[in-house]
Amino acid sequence: MKQTILFLLVASALFSCGEVEIDRYETSDNIYFDFDDEETSDRDSVVFSFAYTPEKVSDTVYLPVRISGLRVSHDRLFKLTVLEDSLSTATPGLHYKPLEDFYMIPADSGTLRVPVILYNQDTLLQDKSVAVHFMLVPTEDFVTALPYGVYAKLVFSSRLEKPDWWAGVESVFMDYSRTKHQLYLISIGNIPLIMEGANIPYNLFIMDKFRRFLIDPFTWVQSNPDYQIDTIVDDQEYVLFSKANPTTLRFKIRWDNDAKRYYFIDENNSKVLFN
Repeated sequence: MKQTILFLLVASALFSCGEVEIDRYETSDNIYFDFDDEETSDRDSVVFSFAYTPEKVSDTVYLPVRISGLRVSHDRLFKLTVLEDSLSTATPGLHYKPLEDFYMIPADSGTLRVPVILYNQDTLLQDKSVAVHFMLVPTEDFVTALPYGVYAKLVFSSRLEKPDWWAGVESVFMDYSRTKHQLYLISIGNIPLIMEGANIPYNLFIMDKFRRFLIDPFTWVQSNPDYQIDTIVDDQEYVLFSKANPTTLRFKIRWDNDAKRYYFIDENNSKVLFN
């Protein structure tokens, strides 16, 4: 009898409730920078260099952004701005293309890679790095209330650094200079020289190819039409440059009367030497 009464009470409660409306917590969706740990060691920064592509006048770096919230069936806008402080040393128009007023998260999407176009036209980038500091700001579609991912930093240059493999061939390559390194990159490519085992014959071939380029860049240019040599002083001084980037990628060539040959001249106004 007790079980029957309990059953009737439960059934009565269920049928009397009807449809219950549950209030949903409404809040604005957030947007934040979402860097991949495998691509950058810092959660808020990207480092870029034109050093290994010096012939390029521009390149594009992408800043990954992601929403925290629901995807919707219409496009939404967010805003990215540059912090004009002492930490942002890059100059818009000279070092990078100014940002757009707004960027769009497409309908049914939760991510976007924001393109930042960098320029390689300032020769000072061969000696120093510049930085741009970004900040996401709220819009009608997104807020930036998360305690992370609001700020991002981009550091870039065209400065070369001495590679680890250089020490293993220093008896042939001699003293390091960024000019010598750049000349190696444009004539050979980014090929590390590891003088071990089966690599040795091929690397000796590479060294000889580089040596012939340094001795006679005039012949090299004939088979490399992307580059050009112009006269500075008749029969005494010339300049080798990339037709694609004639402003920043320039190498002086000077006649040495004692050696009866031409030498490239490095950033220290010294001869580029090679055994």
